[in-house]
Amino acid sequence: LRSRALSSTAQCECSASCLVKGDPHVTDFYGKEETIQNGRTFVLYSEASFTLTIVTSHDGRVESLDFNGATHQAAETCKSKKTELSLDYTWADGDKIVASVRCQEHSSGFSFELDISKSDVVPDGQADNFRSAEATNGGAG
Repeated sequence: LRSRALSSTAQCECSASCLVKGDPHVTDFYGKEETIQNGRTFVLYSEASFTLTIVTSHDGRVESLDFNGATHQAAETCKSKKTELSLDYTWADGDKIVASVRCQEHSSGFSFELDISKSDVVPDGQADNFRSAEATNGGAG
């Protein structure tokens, strides 16, 4: 938790990260680990006007992601020689989410791995950690 002054009001910035690797193993923003089922759509993060969703293939790898309406397919993105994407979204209140997406090639094709960071800006005294900042902002993921 970092305090900083934005405009004339004292603000706190809380941040956390999420990791998606392999077939896929997810470590969410709160440190909880889980493995996502094969052939499933999974919402990694949502807050008011934003959603980040992944789709897993039959072998459990991330075959596509939807970053707030912009869909990226691993096969198309990785075949076009892009090895990494950087996606970001900033809310009007200064909250921000950034996804670093890496291409992985394996015997059954291409997939994505993701490193996602989220930061929340809240008035001093309204949150003392990322979880409480997310509760204040209505975020889930």
